[in-house]
Amino acid sequence: MKIYKVGDEFYSKSLQEGHSSHRLFPQRELWMMEHIKNIEVVTQANADAKDVDALWIDNPIYFTEDVEKLDLPVVFDAIDWYAEMAVKEGRFDVLDSLHEGSLKLSKYNKLALVSQSPLVEGYFIRNVGVRPKIRSVIPNGYDEDIHKFSPMGAGEHVLFFAGKLGRWYSNLVYFIEVVKNMKEWELVVAGDGEMLNYFMKVAGDCPRIHFLGFVDVDRVAKEITNSDVCIFPVDDCSPIVVSEYMACGRPVVNIGGRLSWLVRDSKDGFCLASPYDLKRYIKIAYDYREYMGASARDRIAPYSWSNNVRKFEDVVKELVEVCG
Repeated sequence: MKIYKVGDEFYSKSLQEGHSSHRLFPQRELWMMEHIKNIEVVTQANADAKDVDALWIDNPIYFTEDVEKLDLPVVFDAIDWYAEMAVKEGRFDVLDSLHEGSLKLSKYNKLALVSQSPLVEGYFIRNVGVRPKIRSVIPNGYDEDIHKFSPMGAGEHVLFFAGKLGRWYSNLVYFIEVVKNMKEWELVVAGDGEMLNYFMKVAGDCPRIHFLGFVDVDRVAKEITNSDVCIFPVDDCSPIVVSEYMACGRPVVNIGGRLSWLVRDSKDGFCLASPYDLKRYIKIAYDYREYMGASARDRIAPYSWSNNVRKFEDVVKELVEVCG
């Protein structure tokens, strides 16, 4: 069985500024393709879409009239808040394409909806009007060989964040300001992007805030295990790096409510509605880091990339059978 991956292999390229860090940063579909064993994945570069059993789309922009005319089963891997990210990143030019693609998807019958979280699934069914024959929630995962549970160390009061430093991540400034006023704490930031210089300017000459720039996934895993608490400043529902934090056994402090379906408050960390009282919750996560870290690991354990891919393969096979 073959599935054809439609569009650019880096889904976010259409919604970002084209900074090199976005192309180097691990994306969901690259992790998925690495672990898929029972279905052949082909791309625009090496196959004709007409010779495959199904199409795989991860951005409404790619559901065009040409794709619709192929009349093949489509797996739509709904991986983000597309329009919201486009606005946040200042990419208003893609909004019409997003709307048109979403409208076509809502009318397409041979469709499977794979969603990062129940929130994304509900949004596309209720708000966009997508009517899938099959639906499945498959959150972002972690690599079992890289992201292994690591017991807490001595407790050096280290916060860690990894991510693409675009405007979507602007709430990072709250963590920076908090650390500037928490004399015993350090903040380590891994990542690059258009906002890096801005965040560095906010940090000023604080010697306890360290910017690593872009680092590879192995270095990120090492930095996670060197930390006490990991942070995520975006109101998203299933970021890859949060799964990696949890897999390594670190509590997560997030600004936003969408992640709370995965990061359970007072168990795996905290999802805060606002940065108000951020300092207090960082301290609580630190005090209970061993309990919360172990709980986070248990929570994310079923969602390794290898497990996620098996669910994805089952969706593809069922869709092809139903639409056959």
